[in-house]
Amino acid sequence: MSTTTTVLEIPTLEGTPVTKHRRTSFNQEIELTELGDAEKDSKVGREGSIVSGVKTPELGQQLSVAKERVFLAALCWGALVCGWNDGTLGPLLPRIQENYHLGYATVSMLFICSTIGCITGSFSVVWLNEKLGFGKGATAQTFVACIPRNSSTNMGVLHAFYGLGAFAAPLVSTQFSQKKHWSFHYLISMGIALTGLVAIVGVFRLKRQDDLLPPDPSSEPSKVALQTTYKKIFTQKFVLTLAVFILIYVGIEVSVGGWIVTFLINRRGGGPSSGYVSSGFFGGMMVGRVLLLPLNQKVGKQRVIYIYTALVIGLQFTVWFVPSLIENAIAVSFVGLFLGPIYPVSINVAAGILPAWLLAGAIGFIGAFGQAGGAVFPFMTGAIASKYGVQVLQPIMVALMFTQMILWYYAMHSKVSRTE
Repeated sequence: MSTTTTVLEIPTLEGTPVTKHRRTSFNQEIELTELGDAEKDSKVGREGSIVSGVKTPELGQQLSVAKERVFLAALCWGALVCGWNDGTLGPLLPRIQENYHLGYATVSMLFICSTIGCITGSFSVVWLNEKLGFGKGATAQTFVACIPRNSSTNMGVLHAFYGLGAFAAPLVSTQFSQKKHWSFHYLISMGIALTGLVAIVGVFRLKRQDDLLPPDPSSEPSKVALQTTYKKIFTQKFVLTLAVFILIYVGIEVSVGGWIVTFLINRRGGGPSSGYVSSGFFGGMMVGRVLLLPLNQKVGKQRVIYIYTALVIGLQFTVWFVPSLIENAIAVSFVGLFLGPIYPVSINVAAGILPAWLLAGAIGFIGAFGQAGGAVFPFMTGAIASKYGVQVLQPIMVALMFTQMILWYYAMHSKVSRTE
């Protein structure tokens, strides 16, 4: 795509023109007025800048459709890698326990080991984005949320690719779980992870998000605000509540996907092929994040969370009390269908509520902190199961889902400070 450099002379409040260079693509247009007319007709906006006389392109216009698609494709592949990682373990857990003679509590350490990385990421994401640039998985949804064009659809697609990776992984790991060299599955996982690394680094080249998505000038934080981003995040009740909400959500997601195979084998008489039920769960998540997009818009993003959570609780009760392998397998797939949209919808709601200057840091923190739930709650489930049996999975999940609904209500009724 060819580019041209356009020189804009923008008057300041003192009347002295400031020359700015903008690089625009051939299909973008900047309408200029004469400097004299601009000085005559311009008005001062809320940030003390000239808001008429010179028309600047909107943020959505500054990012071409082609670049948006390339960025989104790279992020979707990275999300697929994350999904593959989370979907791998469930079908392999029974084989790992058998091979190493491990109990539930010990094998649960496979979940808890990732907690250190998740918590570290949650507290360092703001600093990393400023110093080292974009390209970390923790900020992928932040990047998508900051694209004003089709943000809801893009967020759904991003998380659907996570579901796709989590759907595909159990199909492969279930096969390996029945082989002598079951651990070779991790060679495939390593190869897929390397392709994700190449895609992210190749497309974003470790650049800062602001270098890739030019921010709206009216939403740029002041120098003082940049230095106090952490303080602002930790004083926002909405942000902290939503972070705990996502923590529990991810815990439910990974716990069900990770432990459902063991539950079906030990409590419902399933065989090694029960690993495919994990694929059904994550496949349901993938479909729900795309198929239910129109419903989310029609019902309302805040209200639809309550509906999905209530449906998931009802389905979870059937898995708990109906002793049927087939019914449980079908119910788990529908749990994934209705559970899947909750994450991207909640992030979209946050993007609409939070002030623009706090959006990147807050969503990055919420997403990264929430990932720790994928270690804490599966480990907790395994530790309790070591004493009472794997049947504790269902009551624990139901309790977490009720807690999640209460947190959502509290988050939606929390005030958000929009001042720097």
